[in-house]
Amino acid sequence: MSGKGNTEMFCIIQYLDSTQDEDKDETISMIHPPPSITSIKEENKELLINPNCPVQILLDYIYEKIGIDKTIEYDICEVDTAELLNIKDLSPTSYATAVMKPKQTYVLVSVERDQCGQVLGYEPLLGKQTKLWSDVVVRIKKRFGKKSTGPKVMLYSSYNLTTIFWVNVNKW
Repeated sequence: MSGKGNTEMFCIIQYLDSTQDEDKDETISMIHPPPSITSIKEENKELLINPNCPVQILLDYIYEKIGIDKTIEYDICEVDTAELLNIKDLSPTSYATAVMKPKQTYVLVSVERDQCGQVLGYEPLLGKQTKLWSDVVVRIKKRFGKKSTGPKVMLYSSYNLTTIFWVNVNKW
């Protein structure tokens, strides 16, 4: 198999490296007073993945490399379409190529559910001050905001940071 063929199978996952930020804050606070919230520059990182493997191996790799808390429920979202892959609904032995397209960029989103298992909201695991975060939020809103029977997207601003929440209007 040629090297070119192998690189065509890879995808990119963009994410915010929370462990690096914690180390950075600790170092800064020892030397200087902590910076104000507005002066912190968040940058997203990229993880190159090969979806040509069983889903469980891919998820374990993502947990290990990105350092996500295994108690947090998350999904993978395609950046351009805001399509959620529902990757954890796949059989652990099925291949991730069933839902992931080569050369695409994806982001991780945390999933918040109520006690009954209904989705309350999604939060892109990206730097909130980045263009990619706002782009993904807008695309998710467009994708899910038009469904009258599905979840509603509501955006609100808190401390100059936009947060995304879903509220199921059928329960009201």
